[in-house]
Amino acid sequence: MPLKTSPGFKAIFPKSDDTIDDLIKNIPTAALLTNLAVISTQIHFSHNEVDILHLFLRRIPHDELISIKQRISKFEKEQETGITLFSEFYITEFMVYALQFSNDRLEDTTPEEDLKIFKAYLLIVNKTLKELDDVMQGVKVNSDHSFNSLSWPYMTKQFQFNQRPQEIFQSIRTLVLLDELKKDYDAKLLLNKFEEEIHMTCEDYVYNLMNIARLNKTREMDGFDVNLFFVSVKENMHHFLNHLRLNVLEIIKEKNYNKDYLAIKKYPLLGYKEYNFIVLNWNFLKNKIYNGFIFDIYYRAQLNKVYSGFENFKSFIGKRISEERIFMPIMSAIYSMKHKVFQFGKEDGQPDAYLRERNKIFLFEFKDNLMPSSIVESYDFDQINHEVDKKFVQNDRGKPKGVMQLINQIHYLNETSYKFDDFEIKKLKRNRIEIYPIIIYTDFSYSLPGINNYLTGIFKSNLKINKFKAIHDPVMLNLNFLFELLPHLQTTRLDLLIESYIKFVREAKAQVEKSLNPNDWFKANLSFEFAVPFKKIKKNTNIKEFISLPEILGLK
Repeated sequence: MPLKTSPGFKAIFPKSDDTIDDLIKNIPTAALLTNLAVISTQIHFSHNEVDILHLFLRRIPHDELISIKQRISKFEKEQETGITLFSEFYITEFMVYALQFSNDRLEDTTPEEDLKIFKAYLLIVNKTLKELDDVMQGVKVNSDHSFNSLSWPYMTKQFQFNQRPQEIFQSIRTLVLLDELKKDYDAKLLLNKFEEEIHMTCEDYVYNLMNIARLNKTREMDGFDVNLFFVSVKENMHHFLNHLRLNVLEIIKEKNYNKDYLAIKKYPLLGYKEYNFIVLNWNFLKNKIYNGFIFDIYYRAQLNKVYSGFENFKSFIGKRISEERIFMPIMSAIYSMKHKVFQFGKEDGQPDAYLRERNKIFLFEFKDNLMPSSIVESYDFDQINHEVDKKFVQNDRGKPKGVMQLINQIHYLNETSYKFDDFEIKKLKRNRIEIYPIIIYTDFSYSLPGINNYLTGIFKSNLKINKFKAIHDPVMLNLNFLFELLPHLQTTRLDLLIESYIKFVREAKAQVEKSLNPNDWFKANLSFEFAVPFKKIKKNTNIKEFISLPEILGLK
């Protein structure tokens, strides 16, 4: 994820004084959003930027296209870093901005309007960068956390566009949730009503939505090979997507529709003719399989009659679903072997999971937390930092979380040991033991660069003198990582994987001191999933014999 700049409006149209509002206010909203959805889809599927530009401006005069390309090339040569012309971040900013001019006209755009949309897109880039610059002007650099205080206000909101949700894993998580909900008689009755509304079972809904989200087909459009930006469903199946369809005239009446892209996150589809839907943002659609589904099912199925308040519902999911029915079975499948000591914490003060392989102990803390949209939208380092502290250091009541729980466990092991792995009985000497503290988290937002390093600093400052051979820096692992590499983690040495990440960060920090390059500074703060050396992962050659995840999680 190297840092790149984007050309603004004046770099491409130096003599023009157009405004966003004047350019788009008379363009049919559905056609405008469709044009942007086409571009967003091509970005999502990693098409070349030159090809996307040609597609975007395929109907304008050729000499005008050549002139635009020449100005882009000139801008690129003037930059010390590479440039990004098209970004899902800017495209989605544009979509939400355009909703304030919504109309119900259904005609297509003209070639002249295509150019207006491109110009407006560049002005949106200008507007967004100006807003971010204003944020940076107000930033007070924290000398102890200079990278975080400078980058988090700027990066937190746009970082979500780096996510690539795992459709299969999201589906399985939702199926586990449904399996558990339907064990409750009252919840099952409420789910039955929701199923009547969508004309299918919740399980079929998840399966069908997953299949749509996994589409990766191309078609010819005006001489270009483009990834499909719409989905077609059978006449008797369109009901299950209706609640995901954006109403461009009604959306502005919804509270906070323009905050953290709520309009597009809540309604990632746009109706197009009969039984056809434009995909406005593929990642937002994929997130409807699990994260979005949690909100949808709670409010649409009126689960508040069973779970009083959404926070209680989310707490139930965090403990019973995410931890007990997903995290614990996955960990058992990977690490329950005869030559290893593996145990889940059953008492206060114990780690959520404990693994010892010879003289190496791995302590796991599991955290199923969502970063609130109000924090993402805050552009404020102190608010973001406080949220990270609450979830991974200690909460507002002073209760240890994350790294402080790991610290307490290490201090405990420094003096005694857990009954299930008694050091004295097994004649384990602390001066030969290495400890690897690990936090497993579920929300991609906490993959934000700088968080792992920040928690490492807190960890080191609270770690007391001890008798162990080594205590390694804490590492944060996304639960998705365990899913993606589930069969291979049985044959991969976790200690080497963690040590290679710590080495990567250490070497990147050393490079920063030499180069003073912003990209090196950024690299030194990458989270595990963006820096993990996959060459260290040993493939499991017996993968066919590995039990399937649904079976591991107790699904039929």
